Amino acid sequence: MRSTHLRTALRTGDLAQSGRITTLIIFCLVFATPLLAQAPGSPESDIIREITRLDAVWLGSLVTRDVAGVDSVLTEDFHGQVGERLVDKQAILDGIEASTTVDVILERLEVAIFGELATAHAIRTATEQAPDGTRSTRRFAYTDVYRWDGRRWRSFTGQSAPLPPTS
Repeated sequence: MRSTHLRTALRTGDLAQSGRITTLIIFCLVFATPLLAQAPGSPESDIIREITRLDAVWLGSLVTRDVAGVDSVLTEDFHGQVGERLVDKQAILDGIEASTTVDVILERLEVAIFGELATAHAIRTATEQAPDGTRSTRRFAYTDVYRWDGRRWRSFTGQSAPLPPTS
C-alpha cells in the first residue's frame, strides 16, 4: 500500500515540494540496489561479477600503482603470504607503490562462493621493467579470500606463489 502511494505521488508530482523524500528514493535506487545485489543470498552471478571486479582493481593497481584502489579492496586486518613472506595490509600497499609491473595477464580466474566468504583462484603473468629498461616476466598462482562485511566484499587474506616459467 505504501509503495503504491509513493509511486502514485511521484508520478503526479505531489512530492515535488518534499526534496528529502525524493533524495532518499534516488539514494536508495543508486546506492542501495547495487550493494544488495552483491550481498550473500543474491544471484551468484552478481557476486562473481563483484569479486571479479575487486580482483581486477587489485591486479590493475600493480600497473597503475593505485594504492587507494587496493586499500579499498583489503580489510584493515588483512594478512597473507607472498612467496615465502608473510605480509600484512601495509606491506601489500607498499608493494603496490613500489611496483615495477608494466603488464599483467590473467590466464584464468575461478570464483567460488561459500555464503559470506568467496575465493578467487587465478594464474597471472606479470611483466616487470627494471630501471635500465630490461623486462622480465614472472608467473604466479594466487588465491584471495573475500568476506562480506555487511556492506561490501573485501579481501582479508590471500596467498601468491611463483610458478615456473612456461616454455
